[in-house]
Amino acid sequence: MEYNPYEAPYAGLMQKISSAENDRDRRRQQIEWYDSFDVDTTFSSVQKASREKDALCKSHGDMDAMLERQKSRAALLRKETEFSLRNIFDMFSSEHSAKKAELGSIEKDVVQLLQRQNHLQKQILDATALINTHQEDLKRHRACNRQEEEAVVRARSIEIDQWKNQLGPIQRQKERVDEQLAKPLGDLREFKQRKGHLEADIRRAEAFEKQLSNAANGYERKQVHDSCGTAFGESKPAKVIRDRSRELQSVNRNIDKLEDRMHTISMRATRVISTLVIDGSNLCYQHEKFIGLAALQALAQRLSNEYSVIIVFDPTIRGLLRMQNREIAKQFNDAVKVHIVSPPHAADETVLDTAADVGAYVISNDRFHDYRDKPAVRDLRILQHAILDNRIFVHDLSVAERFETA
Repeated sequence: MEYNPYEAPYAGLMQKISSAENDRDRRRQQIEWYDSFDVDTTFSSVQKASREKDALCKSHGDMDAMLERQKSRAALLRKETEFSLRNIFDMFSSEHSAKKAELGSIEKDVVQLLQRQNHLQKQILDATALINTHQEDLKRHRACNRQEEEAVVRARSIEIDQWKNQLGPIQRQKERVDEQLAKPLGDLREFKQRKGHLEADIRRAEAFEKQLSNAANGYERKQVHDSCGTAFGESKPAKVIRDRSRELQSVNRNIDKLEDRMHTISMRATRVISTLVIDGSNLCYQHEKFIGLAALQALAQRLSNEYSVIIVFDPTIRGLLRMQNREIAKQFNDAVKVHIVSPPHAADETVLDTAADVGAYVISNDRFHDYRDKPAVRDLRILQHAILDNRIFVHDLSVAERFETA
C-alpha cells in the first residue's frame, strides 16, 4: 500500500516528462537526419543498384540455361555409361572412357555453376535490400514535414519545462513525507514479518495439538510433546498457541497504530494551507502559567516562512503584557499580522471568522463548542498545539520550536 500521497502525482509527472523527452529527442533526430540526407545521391544509388541488379538477374538467367544444358548432357552420359549386360563389352572401349571423363568434367562444372549461381543470388538479394532501404529513405524524406517537426519539438520543450516546474514542489513534498514515513514504514515491515512468523508458529502448534488428540497412547503423545519442545522450546502445544496468540494480538495492535499514524501523516501532507490564524492568548500559557509571547514569537517566526500568519488576541492581553496594541504588534516580524479584539468581545469568534476560507487553519487548543457552525470548526481545520519544557509543538505542521522565557 502506498502511504505517500505525493508518490502517484510524482510518478505521473515523471512518466509524462520521460515520454515527452523521448518524443522530442526522436523528432530532433528526425530533423538531423532530414537535414543530412542527400536526395540526389540516394536516387543515383537506387538507379545504379537497379542496373546492377538487372545485370545480375540476366547473368543468373543465363547460368540457369547453362545449368539445364549441362544437367541434360550429364543425364544422357550417365545413361550411356551405366552398366548393363547389353553393353558389357563397350565398358572397356575408348569411347566409353571418353564419355566417363566428359561426365566427370560436366559434374564438376555443375558444382561450380551452382556455387556461382548461389553467389549471384546473394548479390541479387543484397542489391534488392539496398534498393528497398534507399527507397524507404526517399519515402521517409518526402513524408517528413520539417517545420511541423520543429513546431512539435518546441511544444514538447515547453511542456517539459512546465512539468518540471510542477515536479519540483511535488518532489520536495514527496521527500519530506518519505522522511516522515521512513521510521513507521520500517517498523511496520518488522511487525508484519513478526506477524507472519507468529501465524506460522500457531498453525504448526495447532497441528501438534491435533496430533495429540489423535495419539493412540502415551508413547505417541510423548513423541508429539518432544517434537513440540524441539520446535518451540515448549512441549505443550496449547501453551505455545496461547503465548503466540497473545503476542499476535499485541503485534496486530501495533500494526493498526502504525497504519493509523501513517494515514495521519498522509492526511496532514495533503492539506493545502495558505493562512494560519493563531489564537494568540491561547498560546501564552505553559501549564496554566502565563509565559508571555516567547512561545508565540518562536512559532510565528517559524510559520511565517511558509504561510500567511495572523495572530488574534483577547483584549486582556494588553493588561497581561502591560503593552498597547502597537507595542504588541512590534514584538513580531513584519510578515505577521496582529489583531487585538476590542472589549468586551472575546477573540474566539474573530479567530474563526478570520479562518473562514478553505485554505485557512486555526492553531488553538480551544474546542470552540459554541461555534460548531463556523466553517473552520465544521471542516475540522483546528490544529492543536502543545507547550512543554520551553518548546512549542504543532504536530500537524511538523513544528517543534524551542523558545526562551524571561
